[in-house]
Amino acid sequence: MTPQGACADSPLADKAIALLDALRTGDRQAMVSLFHQDARWWVLGRGYKPVHELIDITCEMAKSSQSRPMTILGTTSEGSRVAIEAQGHVVLADGKHYDNTYHFLFLFADDRIIEGREYLDTELVSKTFEGRF
Repeated sequence: MTPQGACADSPLADKAIALLDALRTGDRQAMVSLFHQDARWWVLGRGYKPVHELIDITCEMAKSSQSRPMTILGTTSEGSRVAIEAQGHVVLADGKHYDNTYHFLFLFADDRIIEGREYLDTELVSKTFEGRF
């Protein structure tokens, strides 16, 4: 993962970036350690999903991808909120490219992520994955 525009001296931003890296690589243990026990995840056009579903899906995607680099375009940290703009560049097992742009908003409680909100091109998701995710 290439961090650009990271917030200096922001431990919460560091944790949000660590979660994105764990999602990218399919590191289940790291994901579980960063989420609050009451965490939930929201995706544009899909609504709230239990965090365990997010973890399962991202681990499956990591196994079925040739590569999953992500570039951090910018971060903003304010109080218990961290926003991250990112660009993903995924090469799927079949060689198909999935390059999406993201905006993530992370809300923290007790220094762990209690809520994640993911904004992305949902039409691209549908076209690329044909309803699998």
